[in-house]
This record gives sequence, C-alpha cells and structure tokens, in this order.
Amino acid sequence: MKSQIRLIAGVAFIDRSLDELREEFGDLPEQIGSKEKSLAQSQKMKNETSSLLSELKSFIKSANKTLTELKDNEEKLAKKQFQVKNNKEFDAITTEIKHIKTEYEELSLKLRKEAVKEENLVSILADQTKKVKQIKAELKLLTAEYNELKEAQGDEEVGLKEKRDKIITQVKGDFRAEYDRIRQSHSDAAVQIFHGSCKGYRVPHQLLVEIRNNLEQIYVEEHSGRIMIPEEVHIDEENILELL
Repeated sequence: MKSQIRLIAGVAFIDRSLDELREEFGDLPEQIGSKEKSLAQSQKMKNETSSLLSELKSFIKSANKTLTELKDNEEKLAKKQFQVKNNKEFDAITTEIKHIKTEYEELSLKLRKEAVKEENLVSILADQTKKVKQIKAELKLLTAEYNELKEAQGDEEVGLKEKRDKIITQVKGDFRAEYDRIRQSHSDAAVQIFHGSCKGYRVPHQLLVEIRNNLEQIYVEEHSGRIMIPEEVHIDEENILELL
C-alpha cells in the first residue's frame, strides 16, 4: 500500500542516494564557480587595461603627428621672417614662433610622461594576460575532472531523478511541503526508527504505536524536527520500484 509515510520514505531514500552522488564531486562545483568568477574579473581588468593602452597609443600617435606639424610650421615661419618688410610683421612672426615652441615643449613633456604610462600599461597587460591564461588552464582542469566524474556516474542521477519525480507527485501537498521545509535544515529530512530509537532519540512506546498505526500522518522527532519513519516501513533499491 502506498501510504504517505511510505512515499515520503521513498523520496528520502532517493534523496540520500542523490546526495551521495553529489558528495562524490566534493567542493568541485564551488571551485569551478569561484574560478569562473575569478576569470571574469581578471578578463574584465585585462580588457580595461587594453582599452586604456589603446587610447594612450592613439594619443601618442596623434601627439607625434602634432609635434611634426608644429616643427614644420616653426621652420616655415622662421624662413618667412627673412622675407618680411617691416618690424611689426617680424615681431608678429616672432610671437607666433614663440607660441609654437611653447606648445611644442608642453606637448613633448606630456608625451614623455605618457610614454612612461604606456610602458607601465604594457607591463601590466602582460601580467594580466598571463593571469587570465593561468586561470583558464586551471578552470579547464577542474571542468575536465568534473566531467569525468559526471561521466562515471552515467545515467544513475537521471534515473534517480525520474524515480523521485514519479514518487513525489503522489505525495499530498501538505506532506510534500513539510518534507521540503525540513530538508532545508536537514539533508536527511526523514529518518528511520531503529529498535525504538531515532537518531539517538528514544521514542516513547506509545508514540511508536501511534506512528506504526497512522501511516497517513507525519510525526517529527522532538529534538531535531525530522520526520520519523516507522521501523516496519523499510525502503531499499528493490522495493523502491513498488512506489513508482
């Protein structure tokens, strides 16, 4: 007979099996997740550095072009000075040349500073590229290890989940909600009574009788709050199929 407690016991049995499969992965999923976050952050920093370097290179290229133009203009004006016919025009050209020289010196100074920045950014980008490459390699190894374990488990997890789905749909809403609620605090939400005890809790005789005779009612262990499964309701790999 598919009593609610028997169905809950079946779900608990499958959940334990699924938990055991997940435990085989250890902290691999967490390591992979952490490594993926680290990779995303490192890649972001690398991209930002690359963007800054690109902008800096563009400025340096433009500045060098401007310096060449300033020098050409200065030379043209210097030649023009010898062709002027009065002091006023000569002074005007002299002032313009002076302005060009000032602009040239200021831009040259800025260019030297930016060249130092470029050198630093190139070094930083090289380190960041190396770090991204290293994290990718580490992530690849972790993912390969995860996939190897996943493959070793084969279709076992899929099969267990299919069985669980078939059983859980038969569990009444309030029973299912109570089981899910308890499982949030305890992975073993439903535990078997064995020789009158449940996880170290000595179940009173009268309560044992009630639990045994009321398989459509949930009884929880007073200390941990887990659902107690009567000793007579035993689920294993063979009789789990009776619940499908």
